[in-house]
Amino acid sequence: QAATGLIDGRDLSHEIRSKVEKEDRMFQSMDPGVSGRGAETVYRDKQGMKLEVPESRDTSKRKVPEWGSGLVQKRKKEERMQLLQEA
Repeated sequence: QAATGLIDGRDLSHEIRSKVEKEDRMFQSMDPGVSGRGAETVYRDKQGMKLEVPESRDTSKRKVPEWGSGLVQKRKKEERMQLLQEA
């Protein structure tokens, strides 16, 4: 029921909160096939055609480049570890 005229802040925040809760319940009860929850990502080109995604695009198998992690710091750390092991 929509209120008309002046509405105080408490009524407005209550109305918004109840609307958000109703939408959340609706999305939770929705079929995953309809909402797309858990679906695979679809990659498309500029024309909108689906692309076959190579395995190299998989981010879980992606390697961090060695140059991005401070080569000099790594070398110094290895030198310190060797000095500690020799002592």
